[in-house]
Amino acid sequence: RVSRRLGLNARMKLHLDDAGAFLGEISDDAPHFDFIWLDGLLDFAPPPKGGAVTAGIDAFLARLWPRVAPGGYVLLHSTLTNSVVREWIEGVSTARWGPPGAILSLLEPHKRFQNSVTMLQRRPEGYK
Repeated sequence: RVSRRLGLNARMKLHLDDAGAFLGEISDDAPHFDFIWLDGLLDFAPPPKGGAVTAGIDAFLARLWPRVAPGGYVLLHSTLTNSVVREWIEGVSTARWGPPGAILSLLEPHKRFQNSVTMLQRRPEGYK
C-alpha cells in the first residue's frame, strides 16, 4: 500500500521466497538488484555440513553479490545482537565475495530481539 501511495509500484517487485532457492531460479540475464532485504539469514544460508555458520553466510553472498547492481544495497536483518552473525559482520570488510564498499549497522532500540539491521552497499572498483 505504501509503495502504491508513493507511486513506486512500477519500480518495485516483491519476491517472497527462500532467497537461496530464488537465486537458483532466476536467469543469468535477469536485471541486477538495486535493493535486497534478507530476513531469516540463517534459514537460507546454512553452514556447510560440519562448517561454521559464517561460512554459510559467505557462500550465500558469494552467489548473491554479483547480482547486486553497482551502488545497490543488501540489507540483512538481526545482525548485531546475534553473536554468530555479528562475528561475520566484524570480518565482512575482507570477505572473498566482496568486500562491500560501505557498511552501516543500526540498532532497533524499540525491540528486544532481532533488533538490528546491517546494510551493505556494492561499490566495485571505479564506482563513483
